[in-house]
Amino acid sequence: MMTTLETEGKLVMDTEREMLARALDIRAGRSVTGLTLPRGVVRALVGGLADEPANALVARIWDGAAWGPQTFVGLLVTGALPGGLGAPGVTGGAMRAQHTTVGEEVWTALPPVLGDYRGPVFVLVTADGRPVDVTVYPPGGVGLGLLEGCRTTVDRWYASPAPLLESWTVTLAVSAWPWPLEPDRTTVIQGLPDRVGKHFWSPWGPLVDATVAHGTFLGWATAWSETLSDAVTRATVTARAIQADGLQYRPGAGRDLVDALAKVKNAGVIIG
Repeated sequence: MMTTLETEGKLVMDTEREMLARALDIRAGRSVTGLTLPRGVVRALVGGLADEPANALVARIWDGAAWGPQTFVGLLVTGALPGGLGAPGVTGGAMRAQHTTVGEEVWTALPPVLGDYRGPVFVLVTADGRPVDVTVYPPGGVGLGLLEGCRTTVDRWYASPAPLLESWTVTLAVSAWPWPLEPDRTTVIQGLPDRVGKHFWSPWGPLVDATVAHGTFLGWATAWSETLSDAVTRATVTARAIQADGLQYRPGAGRDLVDALAKVKNAGVIIG
């Protein structure tokens, strides 16, 4: 359930999960998921989780009764600067459909706790594929990027999930200077060209005229393409098109994603 508060006309969102949920609901035009999967519950179901940072993720789509035929493997970019430097945290990532056996124990154990949820479920894993956590809101907005593969509107897709396009999808976090410092500073987003509007997910509302962001984090730019490098380029084009003073987005993401891809391939997370 959404926990976003409104105080004296100001939206207050304390966590990345709250911002992700709001950005998704704005795009869908309604609340599409309130599912929470407590780590302790998941740990008990799958027989243990690794107490290490997540380096990658695996996703499948639950249609309300069964898992869909596709499996997606994801890569995470950390740090505000190339090489994982700068402010910590996940600042972007990429996903694509890819065969893998990683996460099989989770897919088998999870259905009893999904209730009436429909949509993607993500298993965060270590570089060698050991489960760390399970969520419907993966860090860095990577789950929003996956929805670039929808063949219909986000609202209709969540009502009746169907297979997604199997291209690369990329997500880049977008902020304003001096993010992540001064999180309470108000930022005005002047607008976004229509040609890229559907590729930007803002938790602050539809970007019509001037939108006020009550903070220095603005949202996530997403893109899809047949190749990883082209998807990164397209996401960068969207990020650059956002009209806000002191605009920032994750530089060097392409190189870091290529390095991350090599690591998960070497570890056998990606087969083929």
